Amino acid sequence: MKIGTCVNFSEIDGMEKKFAQLREHNFDSCQLVSWNPAAWTDENANTLKTLLEQYQITVSAFWCGWTGPAAWNFYDGPLTLGLVPVEYRQMRIENLCDGADFAHKLGITDVVTHMGFIPENPYDPNFSSFCIAVRTVAEHLKKNGQCLLFETGQETPVTML
Repeated sequence: MKIGTCVNFSEIDGMEKKFAQLREHNFDSCQLVSWNPAAWTDENANTLKTLLEQYQITVSAFWCGWTGPAAWNFYDGPLTLGLVPVEYRQMRIENLCDGADFAHKLGITDVVTHMGFIPENPYDPNFSSFCIAVRTVAEHLKKNGQCLLFETGQETPVTML
């Protein structure tokens, strides 16, 4: 098993320095983290691919962010995070699919995101539409030969099942 670290990608400038530092610390693996859909261009994918080959770095996963508000707490988090809030859902489905396509151009098969505060109760009116949203993203990734991974924390094991 390789051990790496997270490398933030918000713009192409500075990425060579980040990869050089990774190698200087004897890492050859990382998770690429990006919250900037504007950076997911073909040109940036080509540049990153070249840099990854040059520095012989394997990307274990692409951590795909999404646009819109995000409050990382237990009060506003359920209202703002992931695919759970209906008002941001369609935009974020598109963000996740676009991010997956960007990762695919880099040869990355695992795409990670935070889905939000998944409703505990399957009878919650938001539960089934949330599941449809997740399925939509997962089916898109499946066409690319990719896997959708959840970053979890607040969900109970029953909810995750």
